[in-house]
Amino acid sequence: MKTWFSHILVAGICLTLGYLLHPLLNIILVDPFLLNEITVEKELHINFSEVLGPSVAKIQKTLSTTTNCDVLTNVQDDVEGEAEAELDEPSYPSESRFTEEFIDDNRTDLQNDLAEWMVVHKEHIDDLVTAYMPAEIAELMKIQIMKDNDFLNKPELKQDSNTDDNWSYTMQQELRRVIENHELGDKFEVLNLACKQLVCDILGIEKEAQVWAKIHIYIMQNVPLIDYPTGDNDPKSLVFMVDDVGVVYFQIRFKSG
Repeated sequence: MKTWFSHILVAGICLTLGYLLHPLLNIILVDPFLLNEITVEKELHINFSEVLGPSVAKIQKTLSTTTNCDVLTNVQDDVEGEAEAELDEPSYPSESRFTEEFIDDNRTDLQNDLAEWMVVHKEHIDDLVTAYMPAEIAELMKIQIMKDNDFLNKPELKQDSNTDDNWSYTMQQELRRVIENHELGDKFEVLNLACKQLVCDILGIEKEAQVWAKIHIYIMQNVPLIDYPTGDNDPKSLVFMVDDVGVVYFQIRFKSG
């Protein structure tokens, strides 16, 4: 009887202890891998929310509460709209503004090139006058050549560089041909003939009196697109006599063709 009672008492104590220890054992025996997986999922959820912002959080919230395709489509559209709104589109100048700036820059370059050509050409004229005339007369002629001479002081830009290069070369060849073909062509020595921006100037020596006047008339009659003088700001025309020899500086203006 006593033994039976002892067994019952031991069983009761064990049952009580088992009941008390059961929650503790359940916590301790949770699979560590599952705990790690839960922790990682929580960390990933937090990191994605922090990095991708409220748009992703909005999708996550929607996915957790509904599976309706229409709702998911609307959320996607909202997110794409927000992403596009956040991107700043680059600002480009209008086509007309770009064209105007390009024209202005190109014109400035052409004017600079023309100014450089003018300096070189003017120095060449000075050197030739010095070489072919007595010093005292040479200086006077240089002053007269430069006076009110826009072509050698402030040449006007009338056509683009490529067009002008082609025109200049062609016109220089044409003027030389016309002078040489004149019956008195051998009586006039061309020291320099240059064309630029629809203007040509000629520096030469008359070997006989009044030769240039006749050749000049012939040029006016046989060369096309000459802009004839009107008495208002006429092109430069000078003849300086040294003994019986005339030194001529003459300009001819042309129309754009």
